[in-house]
Amino acid sequence: MNRLFVWFAGGFLLLIGSIAQADPIRDNSFNAHQVGWCSNNYGGSGPLSCEDTCQAVGAVPEQETRMTQNTGAGPVCKVSAPSWYWTQELYGKQTYLNGYPVCSFVDQNGGAQCSTSFQCLCVKVSTAGCADLIVERLVSVTWRPAARKTRIVVRLKNIGGATAWHSTTSLADWSGLNPSMPVTPYVANVSTSPISAGEQRDVTFILPYKIQHPQARAAVKVDNGNAVNECRENNNFKWFWL
Repeated sequence: MNRLFVWFAGGFLLLIGSIAQADPIRDNSFNAHQVGWCSNNYGGSGPLSCEDTCQAVGAVPEQETRMTQNTGAGPVCKVSAPSWYWTQELYGKQTYLNGYPVCSFVDQNGGAQCSTSFQCLCVKVSTAGCADLIVERLVSVTWRPAARKTRIVVRLKNIGGATAWHSTTSLADWSGLNPSMPVTPYVANVSTSPISAGEQRDVTFILPYKIQHPQARAAVKVDNGNAVNECRENNNFKWFWL
């Protein structure tokens, strides 16, 4: 299930999708790329999405549209299906089922199937001479009773080869609300100072309430507004369970 959200907050429009990324290998092109299949159980921490799997090896997922009956672009994935004489590889598109990443594919009998164990097609794009900002991980979520505020710390990283100058990092807290409903999240913006090539940076968001929903989640986007000219503009956001 692909998800696409539109944020109208703080005077800006932010389009963000769980797997709404550009295609790193363009159709009808013969450019040189480093490409490989990577298990979504990378480092024993799976099942991971293709976005997280490829990011773990310094790459981005290849995107296609007509891989299954599902519409829209999605990361290319494959599963190994044992048959009587050999193991057959079936190709599909990474989607989500009940919040978990799965590879959706068509089996040998033409039936729609999905699996939480799969491989992703990862592409390494050269970042020499340009900045490339990513949201690396959630560091901490702390409730401060005296101030009645929630403090969220997120780690950014510039995986490119040049300094990323001043930008804005934004967090949208959905507090466990159903993202398919027309609700407006709480949005916090943080001014982010320059980040050198290879440098990590922790940014802090302050929310004026306590996050109480057991399945609360938030989306974070670095360089919201595209102030930084990057090698890739499609890897600036990530979802977190709070």
